[in-house]
Amino acid sequence: MIESLRVLLVEDCEADAILMVRALSRAGFAVDWQIADSASQFDALLAQGAWDVVIADYSMPQFGAMAALIRLHQQGLDLPFIAVSGVVGEEVAVEAMRSGAHDFIGKSNLARLAPAVRREVRAARERDRLKGDAAPPGGFRQDASHLNARPSEWFLPLALASSLTLFVGLMVKLLIDAIWPGLPALGAALLMLGIAGPAAAWSLYLLMAHRRALMQRMIAEFVEKRRLNEMQRRLADRTRELEGNLKERQRHEGHLRAQHATTRILALADTVEGGFAAVRACVMDTFHWESGQFLSTETEDSSLAPASFLPEDPAAASRTCLPGECVRALSTRVMALGHGLWATDLRTDDAVKHMEPSPETPFRSAVAIPVRASGVILGTLVFASSELRSLDREMMDVLEDIGNQIGQFVERRRAQDELRRAHEELEIRVQRRTAELASLNEALSRSEANLRQAQQIAQVGSFEVHLPFSRSLGNYWSEEARRITGIDAVHTDLSMEDFVAMHAHPEDRARVQAELDRIPRSHQPVECEHRVTRPDGVTRYVRLFAEPSLDVDGVCRKLVGTLHDHTERKELERQLLEISENEQRRIGQDLHDDLCQHLTGIEFMNQALEDRLQQDGHEEAGLARQVGDLVRGAINQTRGLARGLSPVQVESLGLIAALEDLAANIHTVFQVTCELRMDSSVEIRSVVAATHLYRITQEAINNAIRHGKADRIRIELERRDDFARLRVTDTGCGFAAGATPAKPVAGLGLRIMHYRAGMIGASLHLAPADTGGVMVECLFRLDL
Repeated sequence: MIESLRVLLVEDCEADAILMVRALSRAGFAVDWQIADSASQFDALLAQGAWDVVIADYSMPQFGAMAALIRLHQQGLDLPFIAVSGVVGEEVAVEAMRSGAHDFIGKSNLARLAPAVRREVRAARERDRLKGDAAPPGGFRQDASHLNARPSEWFLPLALASSLTLFVGLMVKLLIDAIWPGLPALGAALLMLGIAGPAAAWSLYLLMAHRRALMQRMIAEFVEKRRLNEMQRRLADRTRELEGNLKERQRHEGHLRAQHATTRILALADTVEGGFAAVRACVMDTFHWESGQFLSTETEDSSLAPASFLPEDPAAASRTCLPGECVRALSTRVMALGHGLWATDLRTDDAVKHMEPSPETPFRSAVAIPVRASGVILGTLVFASSELRSLDREMMDVLEDIGNQIGQFVERRRAQDELRRAHEELEIRVQRRTAELASLNEALSRSEANLRQAQQIAQVGSFEVHLPFSRSLGNYWSEEARRITGIDAVHTDLSMEDFVAMHAHPEDRARVQAELDRIPRSHQPVECEHRVTRPDGVTRYVRLFAEPSLDVDGVCRKLVGTLHDHTERKELERQLLEISENEQRRIGQDLHDDLCQHLTGIEFMNQALEDRLQQDGHEEAGLARQVGDLVRGAINQTRGLARGLSPVQVESLGLIAALEDLAANIHTVFQVTCELRMDSSVEIRSVVAATHLYRITQEAINNAIRHGKADRIRIELERRDDFARLRVTDTGCGFAAGATPAKPVAGLGLRIMHYRAGMIGASLHLAPADTGGVMVECLFRLDL
C-alpha cells in the first residue's frame, strides 16, 4: 500500500535530493517534498504545514544538519530528524546522534533511508497518539511541563468534594428542621439524600475525571520516559558499535595501507632485490615486527637458504636475529602446509620448541608466509617480534596476500625478462624478415611490371568482381583492362553491372548479361565474344573469359577473368575473308568466262569431229559422242562451281534467290535432294550480311554431304518478331565420335561459320537433328 509522506529536505544539491526522494518512492512512499538551503527558508517551510520527517545534509557549508536540528528544538517540534552525508566518518555520526538526530545515513548507502524514515515516522505518530489520549475532556492538551503531578492534586479535590457533600447535607438538615419540624426521620433522610446525593455524585464525577486525567498523564510520562530510555540505550549501543567499527575500520585501513604500499612499491621497483627489501621494511613498520628474513628455494640444490640479495635489517643489526634453525624450521613447515603459519610462542610451538633459542634472542612470536608464483612456492617470508602476539587472522590474510603480490611481482619480472629476450629475438627476426620482404617486394614489383608489359603486348587485361554484380567495393580492373575498355583510371572498382551498362555494345548487352548471370547458378566458366564501346566512341572487339571463385561452402562469391582485345585480329580476319571472297569471285569468273569458254570450244570441235566421222562412216563416231557428253557435263559442273564461288544472285536478287539457286545446284552436282522453306517477308538489305549467311549455309551443306553422307537436306528461313532464323538440317550420320553439340570437332569450316556469324552480330548453334543428322541454326536481327 502506498503511504503518503511529507518530507522537508535541507540540501544544496538538487541531484542528491532527487536521489533521496527516488529511494523513498521505490520503498512505497508517495513523497511530497520541499527543499531548503538556508535558515530563513527552513523556518518558512516549517511554518507552512505539518511535516512528517526532516532529512538534512550534514556537510552543507552555510546551513547544515546541526543548524537545522537546533532550530527544530528551539521551536519545540517533535519531528523525526535524519542526517545524511557522504564524506564524514563515524565520530561525526555519533556526535549528531547525541545532539538529538534520530539516525545518521551515508549517501552511499541510501538503501537504509526508507526503513529508517518508516521507523521514525511511526514512532513519532505513536507519540502523538499517546499525547492526544492524555488530554482532558475539554480538549486541553498537556505538554511536557505538566507531566509531573504533585500529591496535593489527589487530596484537595477529594477534600473539597467531601466538604461540599457534608455542607449540603447540613444545610438540608437545617432547612428540614426549620420548615417541617414534624417530618419523620425517614422522610427527612430521603429528602436530604435527594438533595445532597446529586452534589455528592457530581463531586465524585469530578474526582474520577481528575483521577483519569492524572492517570493518563502518568501513563504518558511513563511511555515518554521508556521511549527516552530506549533511545538512550539504542544510542549507547549505536555509539559502542560505531566506536568498535571505528577501531576495526582503522585497523582494516592500516592493513589496506600496507597492501597498497606493497603494490606501489612493487609497481615502482626496478629490481627484484630492491622490491623485496622495500616490502620487508614496509611490513615491519606497519605491523610492528622487529625482524624480517626471506628464505628462497631457488638454490643449486633447491633447498631453503637465506636470500643473498636481501640486506640485513638495520633496526636489528645491533641485536641477535631469530636463529636460522628456527627460521628454516618455520619455513619448512609452511612449505609442507602450503599456507602461512603463526607461532604465538616460539618456546612452546611444536615446530621449533625442540630448538632452544639463544639467550640473547629476545623474539617470542613469529609468522611465516609463503611466496608463490604460478602455484609454485619460491620461498618464505619470516617476521619475528619480542612480544607475545596472538593469532590475528586478518593480519595473516593480509600477509599472505602480500606474499602472493611478491610472487606475482617475481613472475612478472621473469615474464618481462623473457619478453625482453623474445623482443630482442623478434627484432632480429623482424629485421631479417624485413630484408626478405624488401627482396620479395622488389621481385614482386618486377613481376608486376613484367605482367603489365606482357598484358600490354598480348592485349589481355584481367579483372576481379564480387557478387552481386552491382557491388563495387573490392573490385579490381587491371591497367590493360581499363585501356581496352576505356575505363577511367579513377573508377578502378567499377562493378560488373556498370561495366555491361556503360561499356558493352548496346546490341551485345543482353547476351553478355545473360552469360554472366549463368555463372553463379552453373558454377561453370564462361567465354563470350562481344563488342565494347569506349567513351571516345571507338568500338573494340573483346573476348571475355570469366570463371567463378567459390568459398568453403561452395557459394560463388566473385568472378575472376580476362579481357582479350582482338580487334586487330578481327580486322585481319575480315580483310582475309574479303580477300577470300574476292579470290573466289575471281576464280568463279575465270571458270565461267575462261574455262567454260574453252570447254564450249572443245565441245564444238568435238561436235564437228563427230559429224565428220559419221559422214566418213568411222566407228569412232560413238566414242566422239561420249567425249562430247563428258565435255558438256564438265561445262555444267564448271558453271555450278562458278555460281558457288561467285553468288551473283546475292547481290542482284537477294538471299532467297541465291539459296534457291544453291539448292538447285546441289541437286544437280551432288544428286542430293535439297528442300527449301523460305519466308518471303524476310528481307536483308545488307549485301555483306546476306553473303555471310549464304556462306554459312553453303558450309553447312558441304559438311552434311562430305562428312555426314546426307542424302536429304532441308533449308529453312523464317521470321520471329525482330529476328530471323536460318536453319540447315540433314539426314546424315550426325556428330563424329567423341564430339558433342557443346564441343564439336573444331574444324576450319566450323570456326569460319562462327566467325561469320560474329561478324554480323548473329548467334550460331549446333544440335542433333530429329532426322538423325545435324541441325545448324543461325539467329540474326532483321535490321542488318
